[in-house]
Amino acid sequence: MMAGFCLRHVKDKFPCLDAHRCMQTTSPIGTVYDFIRKNDQGSASLIFPAQDFLELVVSILKFMDANIGITRHWARARTRLIEMITPHAEKSGRIFCGCKDKDHSKKLTTIVVSKLVSVFLGNYARTQSELVDVPKTHDKPLSRKLFKL
Repeated sequence: MMAGFCLRHVKDKFPCLDAHRCMQTTSPIGTVYDFIRKNDQGSASLIFPAQDFLELVVSILKFMDANIGITRHWARARTRLIEMITPHAEKSGRIFCGCKDKDHSKKLTTIVVSKLVSVFLGNYARTQSELVDVPKTHDKPLSRKLFKL
């Protein structure tokens, strides 16, 4: 789902049609795509990411999941993670299109990585906030009405 969400973001932010075609598949076959197909419910609005792109997203998420404890104490954790992950994602060759321009590829990779990092850090922050949530010590009564007999 995260990969499809990133592809939707790329489609909105990046106008290159070749990049869109290269990062999504037209014939989703396999158990990986069954989950997306069930959530789509025949509306054909969800995007099916290509297998190479899925593998890249999974490896980025595993990296962030393994190193999230380190990033808690960083200032500007999002920016630093994007700077760390972008060169490796660019070298992997899984985010590509027919254009040979380096800036084109770097911009596309930065858009994908920044969206992944933002969503991941948002989810992580939400879970941490729920863990630290202060329990209520004083409950108000459900009703303040007085009954006369």
